[in-house]
Amino acid sequence: MTSTEALIRDLKARAESDGAWSVTQDELSDRYDPVDLYRSVYAAGQVSVDRYGPENVGELLALIEYLCERDYGPEFREAGLFLSYDDRLDLTERFVRVVRRAVVLHLPEPETFRAMLREFRRYDRARFVYLSTFFDPALLVRTCSDEYLEVRDAPALRVTVEAYLRRLLQRHIVDLEDLAPALLEILRTVARHEGMLPGSGPHGDADRKAGGERRRPPADSRTQALQVLGLHACEPTHARIRERYRSLMRRYHPDVNPDGLERAKLITNAYAVLISANGDS
Repeated sequence: MTSTEALIRDLKARAESDGAWSVTQDELSDRYDPVDLYRSVYAAGQVSVDRYGPENVGELLALIEYLCERDYGPEFREAGLFLSYDDRLDLTERFVRVVRRAVVLHLPEPETFRAMLREFRRYDRARFVYLSTFFDPALLVRTCSDEYLEVRDAPALRVTVEAYLRRLLQRHIVDLEDLAPALLEILRTVARHEGMLPGSGPHGDADRKAGGERRRPPADSRTQALQVLGLHACEPTHARIRERYRSLMRRYHPDVNPDGLERAKLITNAYAVLISANGDS
């Protein structure tokens, strides 16, 4: 058994027993020749990296590629420690559906939000608490993970999947606020009635001007979504929407295109709008 094969075996065992895994560069120096390891660290541009885990397993793989001069990606994936690019596309798409389904099934509670506004006296804080209360990020991640792993009993893969989903939220590639525009408009309406947003006072337009916020007619979100995905109004069957979404995400997903983050957010948003418009949530 090679040093890398032993490393994969041990990381898989840690994930399965502890629900997590990590390895430090110091630990790696006990498994590999230290001189070769640190040459590879410099070659991979990872001098500032001290610890590897599910959130940066790609960097660990890059380091091992330099060190061993071969690709261990398939072995890491087989052990449940790594997601291929297609895996990540599947998970991102599935997570959008999970979040949209939660939004569609949610019955807004204006009175609950009004109570939050009166307690916190700030719209942004009350909005955050409301969304966190009714759309617990940990629950959304667990729901998506359960669905994805329905036919696989792989504790190590669960760790990898949930770390990836949390990163989607942290980087706002999948953003709850972007995927719930109708709900947020209800919350804004309540806040305006409570006098906590511009345009809610007795002078109407004057208050809006003073607060720097002008109400604009709502844009046609479906038309915008079609433009983002480069689709025509006559095209958006579910299969075509999904095909176009995956094609664009292959180019702009920030895991492969460091400059693609903002574009990936727009693409994900547009996808959510169109699957909702098609009655597919």
